[in-house]
Amino acid sequence: MHQMIQSFLEPLGYGEAFLSPIPRDASKRQYFRIEGKGKLLMVSPSSEKPEQFIRIGKLLESIHLSSPKFFEISEKDDLYVIEDFGDNTYRKALLNENEDMLYTLAVDVLSHLSKELSLKPDFLKDYDRNVAYHEALLFLEWYGHGFSEKEEEAFKNILDDLFINFPSPKTLILRDYHIDNLFYLKDREGLKKCGLIDFQDAMWGPLGYDLISLTHDVRRDTPETLKEMLTARYLEGFSASEHSALRHTFDLLNLARHLRIFGVFSRLSKRDEKHHYVDHFPRMWRHIQTLLDKNESFGELSYWFKETGVMP
Repeated sequence: MHQMIQSFLEPLGYGEAFLSPIPRDASKRQYFRIEGKGKLLMVSPSSEKPEQFIRIGKLLESIHLSSPKFFEISEKDDLYVIEDFGDNTYRKALLNENEDMLYTLAVDVLSHLSKELSLKPDFLKDYDRNVAYHEALLFLEWYGHGFSEKEEEAFKNILDDLFINFPSPKTLILRDYHIDNLFYLKDREGLKKCGLIDFQDAMWGPLGYDLISLTHDVRRDTPETLKEMLTARYLEGFSASEHSALRHTFDLLNLARHLRIFGVFSRLSKRDEKHHYVDHFPRMWRHIQTLLDKNESFGELSYWFKETGVMP
């Protein structure tokens, strides 16, 4: 791999540049900072969908949002030179900057995105009832602690009923919109101050999916007052008559998303031995409990959790 990287970088004038590895996330991608060049080397196998990453990045750029630019590409070697947003992720920026300002910026990006992208690009798949249902079943597959066939069947029937009127896809959803995938780019103007990464799994989905991903972050406790302020700001873009239905949509998306993440994080721990992901489970269960308490339509699921003893 080292020789392949050098052969790729040398003709570009980066052969003598020092490469600093950047810690990996849950994906198989690797990143190296090309020191002093304002660029990153991305090593991304085709399983990580780099072509989709490029397509969606260009789409975001076309509506004047900040996504990493691609400078050099060698698809056959899985090597890419891309723009380096630096180290100022939202997680780091939140330690020093105004929390309300940063989150408001991120919500305004979502509002802009939903207004600018009302026609589905042909390279995006729908996040619809079927996808949400099967992703939620990851909870049974990986988090499960030996459910009986009867318990599993009951869970599937409950989800089937809950998702029967699943909201229709209406906009681009980035799918992993949280503080570790957002950068605060101080020197840029307006919405471009919010840098976006890790959107290769984006789909065409219901309004509010990314809002929920941001406000109910499984990696960080977000104050309830801030959640409500951000939700209210997002809803300003819709008529008052739509607010009630949208809030119910947000709850349903929140539930579907948490069940999926329970499955994904359990898989990362059990299969890939990345055990630190289970540290987020207590916060995720608190999110689930809040949802169950506030939404009467989740009553059967609440009962199932109690009967199976799966909920702490």
